[in-house]
Amino acid sequence: MIIFTRVFFLNLLLFCLVSSAEDLIPFKNKSLGLWGYRSQKTGDIVIDTKYDEVGGFRNELSSVRIGQL
Repeated sequence: MIIFTRVFFLNLLLFCLVSSAEDLIPFKNKSLGLWGYRSQKTGDIVIDTKYDEVGGFRNELSSVRIGQL
């Protein structure tokens, strides 16, 4: 029973971490022409607009481009 409880809570923690990253959606600051991320739930800016291109999150990672990098 103890092992089941630990596994359950670890899975719950991982789900919370992944769902928080998946909650982020790209948005463009039209005046700057740069991209960032905001929370889909609250609309708050989570990652400032500083990227030339962004992708969606997958496994808590996203591709971004600043200049040639």
